[in-house]
Parts: sequence; structure tokens; C-alpha cells
Amino acid sequence: ENPFSNSTVVDGKLRMVATGRIFPKRPSFVVRKSISIEKKPVDAKLFVSGMGVFCSYVNGNRVANNTSEGKFYYELTPGNTEIEIRKHYFTYDVTNELNEGTNVLSAIVTSGWWSDLVSVCQGERNGFISKLIVTYEDGDREVFVTDDSWKADIDACPAGFCSIFSGEEFDATKSTEFMSDGYDDSKWKNADTVEYQGQMTSGFKAAIYNREDMEHEPVSTVVFDSVHNADEEHYGTINVKREYKYDNGFQELALVTGESAVVDFGYNCSGREAFTVEAEAGTKITVWHAEALNEANGAKSRNNSGPEGDVWLFNLGDLSPARTDYVCKSGEQSYFPLFTYYGFRYIRITADHPITIKKLTYQVLSSVKNDDGRITTGNSSINTL
Repeated sequence: ENPFSNSTVVDGKLRMVATGRIFPKRPSFVVRKSISIEKKPVDAKLFVSGMGVFCSYVNGNRVANNTSEGKFYYELTPGNTEIEIRKHYFTYDVTNELNEGTNVLSAIVTSGWWSDLVSVCQGERNGFISKLIVTYEDGDREVFVTDDSWKADIDACPAGFCSIFSGEEFDATKSTEFMSDGYDDSKWKNADTVEYQGQMTSGFKAAIYNREDMEHEPVSTVVFDSVHNADEEHYGTINVKREYKYDNGFQELALVTGESAVVDFGYNCSGREAFTVEAEAGTKITVWHAEALNEANGAKSRNNSGPEGDVWLFNLGDLSPARTDYVCKSGEQSYFPLFTYYGFRYIRITADHPITIKKLTYQVLSSVKNDDGRITTGNSSINTL
């Protein structure tokens, strides 16, 4: 049974919550709703969907799938479809996430598959829809749905511009207390309700996963701080200060202001970087993603985008920078982009204040949860596919 067939559908149209402010960069926003549960639930199912890419939370915890093998998450929900025709919803068992008393449902909503560049900007207003069905021991049921009693805000959202392939802005100095009880949302606006047409179907078979079995570390890093041999026809070559080869795993890497690190993960994948870093609050880390490096002393005639040894960005053009911008909170912290993904082998990392990278990995995203088998040939290049 489609959970969105009744209370969240009006005259055949889906009713989602959104913000009333529209910006040229189609910004991300957050929504929240406090609900009261007076009895302990024996079953609670949360159904969610949206226009864009979103992450849903219950009492500050990102909703997950609980299996005998542990937790796993659907990534980049609701996935890519002909979204004006078909939309995916996802189902979560949140029985153990709810408390007797006040609970908070919330979500971060970004442009994603709906209103960003990869979708040719089909829409202008991102949306979020949810339905929580709570069943109690005595057989009673309560249903909580998104409506204009939900609160929405842009300024409180830690995610900024987020676009598939193009990048993600995330400000970790912004508090996520709005996900928890006791937060004062009196200055937030009531969410708009926006109607969308289209069929709603289960997204289980179209899910995207973080393939933890394929996560890998860098094979080498080059640190540079300047360029030499540049002229009118060449961007020049990076001035290498330090170089590292990792035979036994990634080693702690310290960068000072003015230094950049070009990291080689060994082969191209589709996914995202994940790092643990120590930095002072407000430090901005920028990560560029590329499939190859510039060469030939950065010859402009060969479509290099910069000096030899730096990441090659020519193929991305002006509209798809493939860049992560992360603003650090104080101390040691871990992060990976939640609202985009890239195709890359190399990254360039820079920061406007000194940082120490404690851990760095490549998380591979795939619509295939598990491999059915493997094949090994006599050709090492083929074996890397």
C-alpha cells in the first residue's frame, strides 16, 4: 500500500513542505516538527520523499535501516528519476528512535536531482514530504504528516549550495540543535505547502549505497606551495615541497596556509571524499575533484587547466566546479559530503588556516549494494574496472 495515498495527497497532487524564499543559487533549507507521543510505541514507520536530495532525522539521529548486519543508509535520496512523472519514497523503522513525550522530526533539503544543474533545473522549489505512523501496545495508531504546521528556515541550515556533481557547501559551525527538543524555532516561518504531480513509488530498488567494502585510502600525496616555469603559453609546473607514498596506509598530513595537497586515490570511482581533520573554528577547507592531472608544463594548447601536477579541471567547465567547501568547527571532526557525489581519482585540498588531516578515504557510492561475483584477467588495467 502506498503510504502517501491519503492524507498527504490533495486532489491527486502530492503536498510537500518548502520555504517561501527562492534564491538564484537554489539554496538548501531545514524543516522541523515537534510531536508528542504519550505512550510507548510498539511499531513506528517513517515514510519520506522529496524534490531534491534530503536527509531525514528523528531526535537528531539520521534515519537508518536496521538489519541483523547493522545499520546502513540510503544515500542521495530520493535518487534520480523522471521526477515530474515518478518520485521515490523510502521507508524506515524508527520504533527505537522515539521516546515517550516530545520527539522532533527534521530534515535537511537541498537542490539535488530536482532544481540543480544536473537536472537542467527542472524545478525552482525544493520540497520534503513525510508520514509517520505510530502503533501502540493497545492497538491505537497515530499519524503525523508534513503540513504547514512544520517550521522551515534557510539561515539555520548547515548546508549551502549543494548540486549533484558540482559540489557541496557545508558549515559545521552552524548548530544542529534544531534537530532536538527544546530548540526555539519561534523566529522560523511556517512551511509553505507546495503541490507536485506525479506517481509515488517505493525507492527500494533504486537505492544508492555507500559501498563500505570498496572504501580505499590514497596511494600518494604531493604538497606544493607555488608554480614555476610559467609563461604566456604555459601555466607552468607545481613547486613540490613534500611527497608521500603510502605503502602501509595514509599517514597524518599537516598543511600550513598557502600549501595545497594533490592526493591520488589510485583509480577513478564515483563517490566522495571522507576525512577527519583538526582545525580551528571557521577554517575553510576546499576540495577539488578531477579524473586526471595537468601535464606538459601546463601547456594551454593541450587544454590544461593549470600547472603540471595540479588537478585537471578543463573538462568540468564553468558550471560544474566539482568542489567541496567545508567550514570547520573547533577541534577534531569528521566529514563527508551528503548531498552530492563526484567522479574522480585525484583531489586537491587547500585551507585558509593550518590543518592536520588525521584520516582520508574515498567512499564509493553505487546503486549495487553487493557484488554477485568477481573476475580476474591477465590484464591489470581491466582488473581495476
